[in-house]
Amino acid sequence: MKRRTKKNREVISFTLIELLVVIAIIAILAAMLLPALSKARETAQRSNCGGNLKQIGLAIASYIDDNKEWIYPSRGTALEPYEDCWFDVYNQDYIKNQDVFRCPADRDFVFSYDNVSYGFNSHGSPTGTGFGRCAGDDPAIYAYAPIKLSQVKRPSNTIIIGDGCNEDGDRGMFILNTAVSANFPIGTRHNAGANVLWCDGRVDWHKSAEIDAMPDWWNRNY
Repeated sequence: MKRRTKKNREVISFTLIELLVVIAIIAILAAMLLPALSKARETAQRSNCGGNLKQIGLAIASYIDDNKEWIYPSRGTALEPYEDCWFDVYNQDYIKNQDVFRCPADRDFVFSYDNVSYGFNSHGSPTGTGFGRCAGDDPAIYAYAPIKLSQVKRPSNTIIIGDGCNEDGDRGMFILNTAVSANFPIGTRHNAGANVLWCDGRVDWHKSAEIDAMPDWWNRNY
């Protein structure tokens, strides 16, 4: 049997040290790269979410063209089970793809009135109204009755759809300025911010706190 010499043992020991050094370097590099990879993933999710909202904006524009400037409100019926919600109508007649209503950063998505990723600005702000609650609401009785595009004073400055909050509970039905209600706030999925679709079809991102602090952005009368 061939005996292991001292020289051989030294070579083996040196190789193990090298391996440990390489492992340590890989661990350091991984720790450095993970935040960058996470940021890149968040950026991609935000971009894809914005693309979804642009498609929804095109569907809204088509509906307005097809219906003498009327903007479809948040839902068709006032009582549960809610029927003909805004996303039902736009998906069935124009988009035909439920995934468009799912933000890539939303892990709780279900295509239903309480779990789609985006919400509709139905009620506006304390200084004015939004885009309507129910299709059958009488404007002589309800302040949140459906409206026409011509009733929006500044479409480029008025939010119509935006990221909904991550909590369960009618989040696909509405997004509301917290001065109106704390139940359906704007979402915070994208780095404490949200993508919003403006009434002129533009989509951009803002910090959620900034969106909530700007009541005029919610107000079609401003």
